[in-house]
Amino acid sequence: MIDQALVEKIWSLSGAEPAYLAAMRRVCLPRDTAVSPSSALLAELPRLFCELHGGVQTQLIPVITAWTLLRYTARILDDVEDNACQPTHQLDPCYLNVSTGLIFTAGMSLNFLEEFAVSSTAAIEIRQRFYGELLKTCGGQHADLTTPAPSLEEWWEIAGAKSGVFLGLICWAGGRVADAPPAQLELYHQYGFTLGLLDQIRDDLADLWSGDTQRSDLHHAHNRGLPLAYALAVLPDDKRQRLLATLHEVGDSAEAEQMVHNLIIKSGAGVYLNVQSIRLHQQGLALIAQMGLPDETGQKLTDLLNKARLPVNL
Repeated sequence: MIDQALVEKIWSLSGAEPAYLAAMRRVCLPRDTAVSPSSALLAELPRLFCELHGGVQTQLIPVITAWTLLRYTARILDDVEDNACQPTHQLDPCYLNVSTGLIFTAGMSLNFLEEFAVSSTAAIEIRQRFYGELLKTCGGQHADLTTPAPSLEEWWEIAGAKSGVFLGLICWAGGRVADAPPAQLELYHQYGFTLGLLDQIRDDLADLWSGDTQRSDLHHAHNRGLPLAYALAVLPDDKRQRLLATLHEVGDSAEAEQMVHNLIIKSGAGVYLNVQSIRLHQQGLALIAQMGLPDETGQKLTDLLNKARLPVNL
């Protein structure tokens, strides 16, 4: 999904140290050659919205390159924050420095929009929107890292900032490249935002109930997600206090982790989040209906919603 020619052009113009450029290649290019099917589907979204308004796929090259580089950077930073990256990279300042370089590369790629036949008016607006929305996403991550015990309402705000805003951005940008009307752009953004929340719900449930081969998010001091937030919001005080106390033991005890799982399950968190998933799925379908799309395009967007809302077995 990264346009390697564009990235190499940016790096060659930068005059940066060859060793640093090589380090960035080692981080982002292998990730790009191992794109998952779900990531490939997400990359189709901006193309669909662009072509609906007479745009062509090549106009999206700087946008998709920037967005993909930022996705990879976010994953790297999450790995470092969660102490879950490879031992050779764990909390390595060089690794963090490479991530910073990828952020600047993403920003520089947006400077080439006009060279890919995007109007100057659209290019300026896309750059401004990218930077503004990314600050919202960073704000969501900051709240995730620094809020000691977020309420359920606060967790929804964090999920929206981290996942909804970021996916809404690329949907909006796909249409903006082709000068889509503002009302349509808002629908595209809202669809992406909804899809991002659906994906976040699924990820939270899957991470929490990960198997023996992977540590769940309960091992992290932050990022414990919506299931835990719901449990803390609805459990009676005695069980809530027991849950909070047991959380501190999860890092050293599989038994403590299982006890936390059981308390969360008994709180009804799985049922609650599946209901929210259904609600968001219906909201997404309503947005698709408002877009007035060709049947084939509408079906592709519907398929993405269906995939994102598949329930996780608890």
